[in-house]
Amino acid sequence: MSNADARSTKLHSSATAIRIIVIRFGTRAPRSSSLIRACGSPERSEDAKLLRPLFAKVVSVSQGIPECDVLIAYVRLDQDGAVENTTDSLERIVAGSKATIVILAAENSGDDYIRGTSWFNSLTAKYGGSINLVMTLSRKGALFPQFFSKLFAQMKAGETMPMAWHKLAPQIPGVEHEAPDTIFACGAGHIAFAKRPSFWTRLFSRK
Repeated sequence: MSNADARSTKLHSSATAIRIIVIRFGTRAPRSSSLIRACGSPERSEDAKLLRPLFAKVVSVSQGIPECDVLIAYVRLDQDGAVENTTDSLERIVAGSKATIVILAAENSGDDYIRGTSWFNSLTAKYGGSINLVMTLSRKGALFPQFFSKLFAQMKAGETMPMAWHKLAPQIPGVEHEAPDTIFACGAGHIAFAKRPSFWTRLFSRK
């Protein structure tokens, strides 16, 4: 995990503000830019079951690259770092989503991630902003959805993502913790979920 920026970014987490998109590329090669509905897999079902109570909408998409706040992508990378079963690159998927948090939820090797994310450090220069990117090496079964449900719950309580991550999986030699094996590239720094102001607060703030 890289050193995070000292500033904190708040993403609203009310019933309508945070948009979680779950995408998966199918086992058969679809047409360019086609996203296959993320359903039917026990892993994805378990992830959705634990994430849905935290957010009003956890949306699966069937086509296009949707804009969202948090993108959970079940993508496989080949040995060249390209996304399997699509002509869209991982860079295009991430940039097109405009997400601030991106979780690559399918298991890939560290070498494949290195080849597939060579664009990461140039995101700000090319697109005007960076992301917090999580790359999964080993889901460790149920630990994956359990970890991220706890992480998002802490972020909804106001904790920033790097701080919540450190509490759940402290990066201290010799300290064991129950978490999936991941690489956390903290490009966007301290992101938290802020509660959306009430209807009355928003109404009177316009005056």
